Amino acid sequence: MIYAEVIGDPIAQSKSPLIHKFWLGKVGLAGDYRAHRVAAADLPAYVAARREDADWRGCNVTIPHKLAVLDLVDDPGGVRSSIGAMNTILHGAGGTLTGTNTDAAGFFAPLSGFDLSGRTAVVIGSGGAARAVLFALSKSDVARVVVLARNPLKGAALLAQLD
Repeated sequence: MIYAEVIGDPIAQSKSPLIHKFWLGKVGLAGDYRAHRVAAADLPAYVAARREDADWRGCNVTIPHKLAVLDLVDDPGGVRSSIGAMNTILHGAGGTLTGTNTDAAGFFAPLSGFDLSGRTAVVIGSGGAARAVLFALSKSDVARVVVLARNPLKGAALLAQLD
């Protein structure tokens, strides 16, 4: 049976399988959506094994792997150099694995009708999703961005990296 999944560590708290299984059933698509705990040390082997799995369609990527997968998949959209974090891997023909990021568009689309010029944006966090939010904000007319992070050096580095 074809399937997709969400990977991370920890992963038991993820609501993604519940949500995706609901919609698979609602639209009548055959398949499964799972949660799979992948420890950081096991990530390269996990990706290599999935590359060979003909039933696997891809995965959503969550903490702590959004940066680490950058080195394990193809990046035709330049996500590595723009956002610097991936949250989705697509399994293509011949075992190709393409990484992308849907967080930036998912964050920015609901704000597209608002005039953000001259405003201050506050981003809470400094992980992979925060990278995507900062990338999206960099494409807007926001005047100032404040990052609130548990680790101030990580937050400052993120701001510097994404300008």
